[in-house]
Amino acid sequence: MNALRFLFLLFFSTFLCSCFAAHEIKIKIVGLSNKPVLLAHYFANKKTKYAEDTTVVDANGIGVFKNSRNLEPGIYLVILPDYRNFEFLLGEKQNLEIETKVTLASREIKFINSMENTEFYSYRIRQNEFDSTVGALKNKIRLNHDTKQVEALNKRLAALRMEHKAYINKLTKKYAGSYFALLLSSGMMEDNEERQISDLNIFSYTGLLNTPYYENKLSYYLDSIIPQGHDTIERTITGLFNNAFSDNTVFRYLCDALINHYRFKKNHEDVYLYIADNYYIPFVDWAEAEHMERIQLDIVRIRYTLVGAPAQNFVFNKLSADSPVDPNTKLIKTSLYQINAEIVVLAFCDPDRDAGRKDLLKLYASLDKLKNKNILLLAINSETTSESQKNWLEFIHTNNMKACVDGASINEDYKELYELDPPLTIYILDKNKKIIARRLAWDEVNNFLTAQ
Repeated sequence: MNALRFLFLLFFSTFLCSCFAAHEIKIKIVGLSNKPVLLAHYFANKKTKYAEDTTVVDANGIGVFKNSRNLEPGIYLVILPDYRNFEFLLGEKQNLEIETKVTLASREIKFINSMENTEFYSYRIRQNEFDSTVGALKNKIRLNHDTKQVEALNKRLAALRMEHKAYINKLTKKYAGSYFALLLSSGMMEDNEERQISDLNIFSYTGLLNTPYYENKLSYYLDSIIPQGHDTIERTITGLFNNAFSDNTVFRYLCDALINHYRFKKNHEDVYLYIADNYYIPFVDWAEAEHMERIQLDIVRIRYTLVGAPAQNFVFNKLSADSPVDPNTKLIKTSLYQINAEIVVLAFCDPDRDAGRKDLLKLYASLDKLKNKNILLLAINSETTSESQKNWLEFIHTNNMKACVDGASINEDYKELYELDPPLTIYILDKNKKIIARRLAWDEVNNFLTAQ
């Protein structure tokens, strides 16, 4: 059993022993009188906070948050009517007193019957000083070109890190079994580059979810620590969910957070489908029906448009091959699979947005340099109104895009088949209409085709 897991179990067993005790948090805010005050905790990030209790301080600024319900561990806030607040830790001991002045200066906040909170405030001051010093040293090293000076700075940085690590280890041992020790040993409160999380178990504890650090740490872990191969990511996600099955709060958070994290992450469509198929669709019963329908539609669109899949056929109007590019030109009904070319660059464009038109022009110009590759640009107007189609043809005509096959969509059926990201979504198809690249930016197309 690793040290972190031992510390969690030690904390959790202590917490269970006190889970039938009520929370009673007495506060005294000098300078605030006869005003409502809110007790809340963070949830995954700095912006999201959940209210847990309220009280009204009397003429002397004294109030109490009291209930027979034991609160979940986490980093809590006392929020004043003007939204200013101060933080404190709430772990297994849920009977404490806090005194401060209405100015809420850190040095004026005093804790009674909670040494770990007193130490928590001292720790944060020291951690901020450490982060500032380390940042300055790293900057000096980056800008310095003198080998001996850089060596000296690196030694100083290493010594500083060792000293800080020893300080954290000392605090962790001193408060072993407490929520504060769990926070310290997890590395949640430290900079990502200085303390990288390596234990997946960290993300399965509600007490760590109820902090402003969890979301950032989870994203950094997924994007920067583990290898980015799909198999590795999927194994990691399986581990996250397996660890969280026993905690409904963490499990629900992971379902929503991970499906959103990978929804628009380029080249990670398989990961998104893995989460949706194995966890989101089978287990999510708290989302509204309309939301679940959108997820199901997303899944269909992504499956239809994965690299290697045959492109879905659809019907559209196009300019006659032997007609001039003119707004009054008669359109011919055709389909995707009737287009003949070695390579088809399929671009869905929102003609009513300047960004889409500008990027399409840039794409057209870049493809003009690759004439010898038998590449055809099929630009589909993603709007179906007659006014939009007229404007679209005028746009093609004005910019003399003769080498571009214009597609004025007849209906919006293709929107059920393709994953679109307005104002311009680009797919590349081979001569058999198999998808060989998906959702590229205009400036990625030329490099991709040149490498083929």
